[in-house]
Amino acid sequence: MTSHVALTDQVLDEIIAVERRDLNDSRLAIDHLASINSGTANVDGTATVQGALVDLFASIGVTGTIEPSEPGWRVDDDGERHDVAVGPIMHASFRPTAARRLAIVGHADTVFGLDHPFQQVVRDGDRLRGPGVADMKGGLVGVVRALAAIARHELAPDLGIDVIVNADEEIGSPGSAGALDRAAQRATSGHALVVEPRLPDGTFAGSRPASANIALVVSGATAHAGRALAEGRNAVLGASRLAVTANALTGARHRLGVNVAAITGGGPLNAVPDRCVVRINLRCPSTDDLQWAIDQIDAHIETERTEHELNIVRHGGIHRPAKPWTDASSALAEVVTAGAERLDLPTGFTDTGGVCDGNNLTARGLAVVDTLGVAGAGIHTSDEFADMGQWAQNIALLTNTIASIPELRSPASPTPTPEAPDRKAA
Repeated sequence: MTSHVALTDQVLDEIIAVERRDLNDSRLAIDHLASINSGTANVDGTATVQGALVDLFASIGVTGTIEPSEPGWRVDDDGERHDVAVGPIMHASFRPTAARRLAIVGHADTVFGLDHPFQQVVRDGDRLRGPGVADMKGGLVGVVRALAAIARHELAPDLGIDVIVNADEEIGSPGSAGALDRAAQRATSGHALVVEPRLPDGTFAGSRPASANIALVVSGATAHAGRALAEGRNAVLGASRLAVTANALTGARHRLGVNVAAITGGGPLNAVPDRCVVRINLRCPSTDDLQWAIDQIDAHIETERTEHELNIVRHGGIHRPAKPWTDASSALAEVVTAGAERLDLPTGFTDTGGVCDGNNLTARGLAVVDTLGVAGAGIHTSDEFADMGQWAQNIALLTNTIASIPELRSPASPTPTPEAPDRKAA
């Protein structure tokens, strides 16, 4: 492997020394962000976090701005689609006049709503336990610390960095998709970094599947179950057939997975139900294969309409294109691996079934590593923690990766390769 440790041993050691000296400041910053409830639906909470981030970036001389997101959407249990407000987007531009630019992406939202019992941050030795400390309040603080190191050591002087933090990542980034597209267009270096936490074993995420969320609204006709059963058009039965058909697609394409997550509807036992909603998530390493699965569901929808006289509307579709492993991915992974080896951190890139904004950025032609946040585990659960024992090395790794971007060629397009070294399927 070609060495890609852009920083000298002296600079790396100085960064580590500063981060160890200021470790309590970093803990307090993470504690402050994580103590603000920012479940995706809590628009005020996510806005408060974004404001706190503007203050953090200002503390290192970087101006941040906040802009509104486009609305998201949801289908309620009655089958009605509604616009849903999501929190704002924070932008910060480091060296705003530099022509060659890198995108760094994060998110302010968590999965923990206002009524969730997991709301406080506690210190347990080297671990911080709390909502979003790893996913990804710790990663956001890490970006501030890394940019401070870049400025302090005047690293990669010709590289500008655009930081974008959205507030709807946990629901697929429906309101920030346009902002992510614009961030990708500005990333003239052809690269982007995302500060999702590392995988639980300390490795980094490699390829990610495409993901689709769909809601099928089934409408029939009600009738008295005793006097006019045959006149009814049973929406629950139609929804059930759709659910079974969708589930049967599991494995029909390479690693295609279908999760029928919820069926809601029905009513009194003496009435034929006329409304039901089926919610399904599908994932597949190939975006084309995932679209094939959706097309199969659409074909069965037509069958239900013609054979059972049901009206069915599908809402949603692919919200995360696949993130394949590419030649450009491999080159960027070499940078991360070389830095991790120098810093005695775990190495390796593991293919994972999870999805994130890295999927969308890769689909726009960028080379992406999307797990350059903190070490930790238990994300999306009440056991979430960030390992502050590795904090200094993590910041040095992120700083080295940023400083190495100017040495890399801009990828022209995402060209999948069949295998890449040091990768495994999770």
